[in-house]
Amino acid sequence: MSVYSGHTPKQLYRSFFRYIRHIPDPHVWSILQPRVRDLLEKSTRNDPESSAQAQLRAVRARRRAEDEVRRLHMAVGCYPHALRRVLGDCYGQTGSVRWMLVNVGPILNLPTLSLTDRISWRPTRLPGLCSADHLFRPF
Repeated sequence: MSVYSGHTPKQLYRSFFRYIRHIPDPHVWSILQPRVRDLLEKSTRNDPESSAQAQLRAVRARRRAEDEVRRLHMAVGCYPHALRRVLGDCYGQTGSVRWMLVNVGPILNLPTLSLTDRISWRPTRLPGLCSADHLFRPF
């Protein structure tokens, strides 16, 4: 059972903004904000006459949105592995952005990283990020 399972989409989106404001990187914002918004919109599109398959897609979109918020919560809560995953996903080291850069990048002549750049890439510690004790207090 998820911590966010009882939240409405509006509450979940507010939680997302409460956590993302602690990451001062506009690129992370530009990737995560539309992703979470689209997932929450997909999860609320529920016609009473919709098929079971459409309802299943809505439930999966809701779970993915909850996972994104949970991952962001852990990243701003001073867990370095979670922060590395969020930054790696947003900068194309893992996930859907990487797939786009690998498959569409050569067609559009986007700059690519050499193998040594990919191996040596490490997220740096962001200033003021680990003062997030207030995130773990009860609401």
